Amino acid sequence: MLGYSYGDEMEQSDREIVKQVLGGEVESYGVLVERYHRQIFNLMYRFSHKDQDAADLTQDAFLRAYERLESYRMEHSFFSWLYSLASNLATDWSRRWTVRSNKQHLLASEKRDGPVPVEQEKLFESREELDLLQKALCHLSDATREILLLRYKEELSIREVAQAFSLSESGAKMRISRGLKDLRKILENNDGRQ
Repeated sequence: MLGYSYGDEMEQSDREIVKQVLGGEVESYGVLVERYHRQIFNLMYRFSHKDQDAADLTQDAFLRAYERLESYRMEHSFFSWLYSLASNLATDWSRRWTVRSNKQHLLASEKRDGPVPVEQEKLFESREELDLLQKALCHLSDATREILLLRYKEELSIREVAQAFSLSESGAKMRISRGLKDLRKILENNDGRQ
């Protein structure tokens, strides 16, 4: 194992699996699904905040990645490619959900003057969650907040985030991971207060 880092071994292994799948060994794709399921599920959960929606989105992401596997460029990290694809899927889903919720809210408010409809309550809940997230982001250091916003709001790749902060890609990933942990802690503490 001298001369190889764990990341290089993992990347090589991912590439070999992709080659096998593209060569007709379709069942090998399950190894990639198993390897990255947790990370993709966590990404989808951050967008949907519901287990079932996150599970559905995770399944869609792996299906989409499989369908587009020929477009994966072997010189790049498979996980970065998969994550970018999944992030785009989650962003699209989130936009559609927001538009759908807003339309339902408008229709419900036109039809009723009585109790608050369930759709409107969901809209308020999502706005409250967004407010909590924005407040939590303010508790992070400026650098951590900017890294997270560039990665998730501006949808920059890890490479682009790394370049923006003069970091290695692994350094950017580590900062993002730590920032997300800190953000989760802040959000958990806020949930306990309510």
